[in-house]
Amino acid sequence: IVIGMPELDAALRAMSLAGIKSYSILHDVTGMGDRGPREGDQPSDVGNNVMILIACDYEESKRLADNIRPVLK
Repeated sequence: IVIGMPELDAALRAMSLAGIKSYSILHDVTGMGDRGPREGDQPSDVGNNVMILIACDYEESKRLADNIRPVLK
């Protein structure tokens, strides 16, 4: 999952509700998306992206998809 830094806390709550216990967070992720190019050199974390790598089973992934959808909109 790649999200903006401001949405990280909400994503972590959604993951917790889905029973996700194993994940890694990579900060300052760069790339191109719906909001245009993102660079990791913003003066504050507000404009930066993070990537969450998740290890889970199929049932957890279904719960996560339901819980995190509102965060990603």
